[in-house]
Amino acid sequence: MFPSQSRGNELLPLKNRSIQNFNGWGVSMFDALDTLWIMDLKPEFERALNHISKAEFHRHRKYDVMFFETVIRYLGGLLSAYALSGRQVLLDKADELGQKLLPVFNTPTGLAAFDIDPDTGKIGLGPRDQNVVLAEIASCQMEYKYLAHLTGNRNYFLASDKTMDWFERNQLSNGMWETTWNVSTGKMSDDHLTIGALADSAYEYLLKQYLLSGKKEKRLRDMYIYSMTGVIKDLLFISPKRKILYVTDVFSYSYSPTPTNKFEHLSCFLPGLLALGVHTLGDELPPGERTLHLAAAEGLAYSCWLMYAEGPRGLAPDEVMFERMERGRMRPGGEWIPVETGAEGGMGLRKDEKWFDAYDKWQMEGAKGSPPGVPVKGVKGMGWGGLAGVGVAQPMRSKSSEKKDYFSLKTKYLLRPETIESLYVMWRTTGDEIWRERAWQIFLAIEASCRMPIGYASVGGMDRRMPDVLVPLDEMPSYALAETWKYLYLMFLDYDPIPMDKFVLNTEAHPFPIFEWTAAEKEAYRIPRKKPTVFKFINQLLVYRRMFICWQSPSGFACNAPKPAVAAPHGLNSTTRNEADDHKFTTIIGSQHVVLRILLRSSALLLRLFVNFIGPLIKPGRGNSLDPLSVFGGQHALAQLSGSVGPTTSLSSKQGTICNVLNYGGTVGSSDIGPAIGKAFSSCVLTASGGATLYLPEGSYNMQTWQTLSGASKWAFRLDGVITRTGTSSGHMIIIENANDFEFYSSNSAGAIQGLGYEARNSGPRLIRMVTSTNWSLHDLILVDSPEFHLVIQEGSNGEVYNLAIRGGNLGGSDGIDVWGSNYWIHDIEVTNRDECVTVKSPASNILVERIWCNQSGGSAIGSLGTGTAIENILYRNVYTNGGNQIFMIKSNGGSGYVRNVLFQNFIARGTAYGLDIDQYWSSESTQSGSGVQLSNITFQNWDGEITTGSRRAMVQILCADGAPCSDITLENVNLWAEDNVGQLKCESAFGSGACLKSGSTSSYAAITSTLSSKPSGYTTPPSLSGDLSAGFATDSSIPIPTIPSTFYPGLPQISPLAKNL
Repeated sequence: MFPSQSRGNELLPLKNRSIQNFNGWGVSMFDALDTLWIMDLKPEFERALNHISKAEFHRHRKYDVMFFETVIRYLGGLLSAYALSGRQVLLDKADELGQKLLPVFNTPTGLAAFDIDPDTGKIGLGPRDQNVVLAEIASCQMEYKYLAHLTGNRNYFLASDKTMDWFERNQLSNGMWETTWNVSTGKMSDDHLTIGALADSAYEYLLKQYLLSGKKEKRLRDMYIYSMTGVIKDLLFISPKRKILYVTDVFSYSYSPTPTNKFEHLSCFLPGLLALGVHTLGDELPPGERTLHLAAAEGLAYSCWLMYAEGPRGLAPDEVMFERMERGRMRPGGEWIPVETGAEGGMGLRKDEKWFDAYDKWQMEGAKGSPPGVPVKGVKGMGWGGLAGVGVAQPMRSKSSEKKDYFSLKTKYLLRPETIESLYVMWRTTGDEIWRERAWQIFLAIEASCRMPIGYASVGGMDRRMPDVLVPLDEMPSYALAETWKYLYLMFLDYDPIPMDKFVLNTEAHPFPIFEWTAAEKEAYRIPRKKPTVFKFINQLLVYRRMFICWQSPSGFACNAPKPAVAAPHGLNSTTRNEADDHKFTTIIGSQHVVLRILLRSSALLLRLFVNFIGPLIKPGRGNSLDPLSVFGGQHALAQLSGSVGPTTSLSSKQGTICNVLNYGGTVGSSDIGPAIGKAFSSCVLTASGGATLYLPEGSYNMQTWQTLSGASKWAFRLDGVITRTGTSSGHMIIIENANDFEFYSSNSAGAIQGLGYEARNSGPRLIRMVTSTNWSLHDLILVDSPEFHLVIQEGSNGEVYNLAIRGGNLGGSDGIDVWGSNYWIHDIEVTNRDECVTVKSPASNILVERIWCNQSGGSAIGSLGTGTAIENILYRNVYTNGGNQIFMIKSNGGSGYVRNVLFQNFIARGTAYGLDIDQYWSSESTQSGSGVQLSNITFQNWDGEITTGSRRAMVQILCADGAPCSDITLENVNLWAEDNVGQLKCESAFGSGACLKSGSTSSYAAITSTLSSKPSGYTTPPSLSGDLSAGFATDSSIPIPTIPSTFYPGLPQISPLAKNL
């Protein structure tokens, strides 16, 4: 089963070699061991066991051990193989590994750290510094609790179960948890909810822990049920045309929940989890909840299979993006007609909708047929009587994303197991052979496209241009052996070797036998644990809500749950309800966006109880108390930064080790300083025990070999010299990747990178790229004449950029700063170029840009918007533009998604070619898929600008897409005038107040132009700065290196002093 030279590591099937992923201990062998046993491949099992019995769990020569992956693959594999085979050596090895990993819980909160050196016990905080993700801290409890039961080592239980204490205290109002947690404080920190990547197994383990120990830890059950309420209510949507049910993730949950509309293959474990809960919990789920969970399970399982049925050669992409809207017309009387066939009524858009709302409506209308988005045959006795496929998507082979309602976002099939896992659980729990048939289709597709002479390969190339051409990738992840093939094998057995009433599978499909805690264990672990009074009261309300989810009304409609005869919780009026007045009692306690439809006599009392007692105790978002005004429609103020930015420790703390590049092969005047920078980083920064500073002293250096500095924490790059590009390769001269607590700066405010772009225009490198880094700053640097963009900030968060001078040539393609990510503060910057000054791109949120001097620059922008745009909570203020193209531009051509909650405040401009330009038909950008990016709640406030030629383009031009009209656009005290005295304002499909904007409806309209006869009454001649340039720099000669100015906006000093003055 394993090539002889692989030593059990992950297979490279195209090369017939292996790669030492996940510690280099032979992960495929550990991960596949129980699969070998279940498949009765005993000779292969013995060979693998011989290797595993001799394994030594030492630190890999390059990396520490990732706790999460090591637990689910190695520890889980050892424990399940022991449970199946009884081989003592496997338990001994599991105990040895469990002990080596145990120090990972030695954090201030007891939450597991990201990684550990198993030789020393030193823990690491990983790529997110002190932040870890939900799945990493909450996907070890099954393994450690089972190991505690087998060995009697109580530390295993006590250490891992502490996370459940944190979960119980921090469960959000909808029952879920944010994705990112701080291991030092125990606080959640990103306002992001998902059931997919980074969070999936945390929710899975709540139910499975409860089942594993014989259903004794009741709080786990309660947290699971409550969390699934939030998942179903807030994360499930139906596509607008084909009514495909899908699960997605949500950003900005606490104040403006925003679904991304991404549907991940990783999320396809969810239908199996829901079905497992319905099957195993029985009456512990009230009847209405069982119906709801099973409907969601069947609909999602079908959708996951549909991605395969409609995918290239029967395989599913790793991630798709659903369309948010459907173009169409509304006939008189309310009938919706798609645009292709509609001919009556006004043009409009219909959005996708939450599945819970559609399901609720289905129930209210009598629960006829199958639930929305559920095309499969209903299970007998579960409430919908077997009417299948009513108005729900059937497989189609169209290449059009508009027709399919979605398009591929990640175009690889990675041999993932989640869909097959759910089909297996659906078959075992319902007995419906259709799930087997669908799994068989997937199996045939894998055989046809992924089977290699040695093993199986992931495949790529699943894009719409060449849908039938799949490219084998040289990888076979260990989970393919642990999960994918195990589930397929079990699917087609007539008997079940690991029945659900006797085994529970961990997230890597390793089966653990269900056990009972002994009396001594129950006492030691406080099982069952008494809940705090407030949680008991909240759960009582939740149960009360579930039991009344549906009931009989005088009009005679029937819901799935019978009307219960129970007393109301203490404090609620238990007076008999007047059913003539009350048609429904459906309340979801604690939602920040409360679905509080309480139509009964005691509703006022319950509302007071909720606001005064329950509200302050349930955390609706990032730990804030519930604001009744926000619950009932109060406006949310525009956000700027969502938290602190910059390094988390001082610069002096990073100087414990000075890694001078000149000590690692570098010399002043070097022809290529790149290798010495790389060596100083790898040999010094990465090995330093405390903080470290990579230091390039004053002097001139050439650079031909670009460097990627990846993965360090608590370090600085001090660039006091001048690096000049002499290499001609594309890419980036310096990439800082996955840095945490990092500072890139010049202590003399003169450190520079000279790109000599005139020699390699559009073919040479960009200067600096910051990639997925957190808690960092870049300041007091000079970037000159990049062949392409100067500074690119890609994803990541919590960064600060300031005190920069950027000089580019007088032509396009030389952006100053491009940024996308979250929580960035960019200030005190001068940019000269003929392209964008500071540009926000998608996805982006909570970005503050201020005190920017666009000095003979193209002006700032939110730009190049495409399909799936997600930009919100942006503030530009105190921006001064001298000369150049425009003051500000938002540009797109087609696309989808949104730009919202944006404020542009205090703009001054002198002599720019154009003014304010929103153009959603930007001809310089290729047409993107979608009907247009939705722009909303955008304000332009306090602008004074002088435009050179108003006759060429309107001073204010707001041209919005017919398919996505702009709404809530506000121009307040915007005073622009053209030197040629042509003051035009032009609007199209744009609504709001000011200029030529229309109020009222949001239907599209043709462009309208109005002309000002004189200067606006508030117009004043804009001020200037002493360093204003009269022209840009030549494109055929070297641009001189400037000094960093001390003022970037007329009348305001810089926010942070230059480093040389400190």
